[in-house]
Parts: sequence; structure tokens; C-alpha cells
Amino acid sequence: MDPRPGDIHNPTWVGGSSRGILNPMKSLALACARVGLCVCCCVGTVRGASAAEQAEPAAISDGPMTVVQVPVPEEPASEHASLLRVPRAVGGVAAGFMSHLDHQTFKPGTWDNSFFEVAGRELGSPVTLVGGTAMFAAQGLATGDHEQVETAGLMGLGFVGTSATVQGLKHFTGRTRPDGSDDSSFPSGHTANSFLAAAVLAKEYGGATAIVSYGAATFVGASRIAGGRHHFTDVLVGAAIGQLFGLLVNSIDH
Repeated sequence: MDPRPGDIHNPTWVGGSSRGILNPMKSLALACARVGLCVCCCVGTVRGASAAEQAEPAAISDGPMTVVQVPVPEEPASEHASLLRVPRAVGGVAAGFMSHLDHQTFKPGTWDNSFFEVAGRELGSPVTLVGGTAMFAAQGLATGDHEQVETAGLMGLGFVGTSATVQGLKHFTGRTRPDGSDDSSFPSGHTANSFLAAAVLAKEYGGATAIVSYGAATFVGASRIAGGRHHFTDVLVGAAIGQLFGLLVNSIDH
């Protein structure tokens, strides 16, 4: 009977004890390692010599002075540079398509500072939309209408996501407004928030509420073009963003 049963059940895997399983292969492993090391050294020496011959400077004598020309190896084309061209090309095509759409619609600034432009600007402003949503929620609390309070909460949540997306795109694109006032034209925040509110109200109440809500949102978007504040595609993308976040918050509710 073995007086040290612990050594049997706990063999030393690292270090190679007399009872270890890897111990019989130790000499063979060391021999293979030495052969591999020799091969690596030989290959490295041959490659180093070849590189030195290719990079050897050519000396050109010109009278008392000697000019040494050192060849500069050409850098291989980077795969990352090629990949970066893809989004640039897509962005260029998208910009050209958007510009074509803008030229096919009515000219921005047609009714600048008119009642139509001012009314749409005020109706779709953050003050009007957020203030109206707060009053809507307060009325629901006062009357005990929990559905109304939840609808106001969904609109508030949607305003946060829509505004963050719009502001990020404005900063990233830097498109100049038609009136040249600044570089925050794309996309239209007034239109995005208006369509967000319309999407939520239409889903919750439908019927005449949906018609009036989407009609008001369309009015806001058209007024932004007529007032020279946005291009047609600014309004189009803003409406899509508002509709998207409207669908998202409505899916959370249900």
C-alpha cells in the first residue's frame, strides 16, 4: 500500500515531478524545442540579409562629394483606408439624392416671416410642445385619467429621444440653413417633435385626433420650409425620426 496516496490523486502537472504524466515526454519536448529554435534563427538570419541587400544605399559620386540615395520602401495600401471610403461614398450619394429632392420642391423662404411661417414655428417649438404635454398631464392628474397621464409620459419620453437624435445629427452634418443663419439645418427639430406627438396621440386616441395631430405636424414642417429655415429633406428626415420614436414609445406602452 502506498503510504502517500495524496501524491497519486494530486499529480504535479507543472514542473514535472517523478509521478507526473508529462515527465516521460520531457526529453523529447526539449529536443523539439531546440530544433525549432535553430530553424527560427536560420530563417531570421536569411531574411535579415535579404532585407539588408534590398535597403543598401546606392552611392553616387559627383566630384569631391558623394551623394547617398536611400530607397524609401513603399507603404502598402491600408485596408482601413479602403473601408473608410465606403461610408464616404454612401454619404456622397445620399447628399446628392437629397439635393435633388430639395431642388424638386418649392423654394425655401417663399413666405418668410409670414403668418404661415410664424404660426408653424410657434406651434412646433419645444416650449409649446413640452408645455402642452405638461398641461395635458396635469389635467389627467386632476381628473383621475391615468391613461391621459400615461400618454403624456410617453410623449415626454419620446421628446427626449427625438431631441437627442436631432441634435446629434445637426452637430454631425453641419448643414447650412437656407437663410444662412447657422449650420443646424439637418434635420428639422420642430418637425421631428411634432410628428412624435402626432404618432403618440394618434395611437392612443385615433379618429379625429389622429387627423388633427398629423395635419398640425405637416403644417409645422411646411412652415419651416416656407420660412427659409429648412430644406425639404430636413423636414422629411425630421418627420421620419419623429414617427420612428413615436412607434418605439407606443411599443413600450403596449
